[in-house]
Amino acid sequence: GESDGFREEIASRHFLALSEFLLRAADSQALLVLIDDLHWIDQSSLQVLRQVTQGLAQTRSLVLATSRQQEIAGLALSAEQNLSLENFTQDELQLLLETSLEGPSDPRLLEQVHLASNGNPFVASALLEAALDEGQLVPHWGSWRLEGDGLARLELPGDAIGAVVARLDPLEESQRQVLRGAAVLGLSFLASELAQLSQIPFYPVLAEARRLKLLEKLEGDHYRFLHDRIREALLQGLTPEEERLLHRQAASTV
Repeated sequence: GESDGFREEIASRHFLALSEFLLRAADSQALLVLIDDLHWIDQSSLQVLRQVTQGLAQTRSLVLATSRQQEIAGLALSAEQNLSLENFTQDELQLLLETSLEGPSDPRLLEQVHLASNGNPFVASALLEAALDEGQLVPHWGSWRLEGDGLARLELPGDAIGAVVARLDPLEESQRQVLRGAAVLGLSFLASELAQLSQIPFYPVLAEARRLKLLEKLEGDHYRFLHDRIREALLQGLTPEEERLLHRQAASTV
């Protein structure tokens, strides 16, 4: 209706102003634009990005974006250069494990993690955390030893990503609702922003989420989900109406 047309006009002016601001900044100085998690971009922001990248082509500017490669095919963005991060080699995985455990470990651990993760560092870290959680990896004379069948005894739902997402299972519905509000705010968020969305005391929920290794606490009032797949799992629990409502509430807090 008329109100929808008014909102679209306001949004169009906002994006035009943002585009002009970036283009004018690039006229007088070198400009670096960093975009993380490009696969989360909405259509309006994508329109701005396309306009800006075209205008910056003749300036001393660099637009650097990160994304899951398999999820950006439909964005129709041209790039001067695409850099794909390869999976870890076995030697690199060994360094990851030794750094995480702060010491050497059972050679079987490296073999099984390498096989199960295919060199994906996040999956490898998730497997390591799961092994520690289940007591399959224990300290042993300055090293770490796999118990029994090692990773084969872990009950991983699907893959290692599923193992991390499964840590949501112990949460009560009221706790999940708090974390869904956090998920709407983004991969990282401020507790003060979450306070505007939460109907119950939320600090105990954040503490429980940290205990379950769903969140990590950064400096000050900042928190961050350990991976955006955790956010996705939380957002899947919302109806479209609930998600739109939370997005409107979140927009008013930032």
